[in-house]
Amino acid sequence: MALLERLPYRPMVIVLAFYMLIFPFVFRRQYQLADAAFSYYDDGQTVDVRGIVYKKEVKNNSCKIYLKNLYISKTSFPGRAILITESDEFPLGSKLHIYGRITSFSVAENEGSFDEKNYALGQGIFLRVELLKIYSCETSKASSFLEFLYQLKKSLKEFYELCLPGEESGLL
Repeated sequence: MALLERLPYRPMVIVLAFYMLIFPFVFRRQYQLADAAFSYYDDGQTVDVRGIVYKKEVKNNSCKIYLKNLYISKTSFPGRAILITESDEFPLGSKLHIYGRITSFSVAENEGSFDEKNYALGQGIFLRVELLKIYSCETSKASSFLEFLYQLKKSLKEFYELCLPGEESGLL
């Protein structure tokens, strides 16, 4: 204890030691949940999904809608999911109830290439669902504001892509 008292950064050392002890347990728990999800839900299985939209990514011909606070087939689910659609019609913050098909994440075949499955696990995303049918989409005032900010960001991005040359607009 005498060495620890002499250190000028004693609180920081204690916090760092605490995180070093707890960190492996948190990630081990996350991978256990992911393994349970992968073993319980099969690729191609159709499920009833409820969740809240917290993020959207539009790329080329598809849109990834990120869902949290999931209920899959009326059972609470501890992770998050990606919903694959053709458009970004669902506002941020909205509550979705959809019917979809579970699809598997791509796994790196070569060493050093991008591994979508491990990337998703690191983000707490355990399932990828392809949209088949929409049951409901509930929005609120808060979700309307979040969607307004998303549309503003999207408009600014399109504006810069029109005004700047390709290599300069790509940096934004």
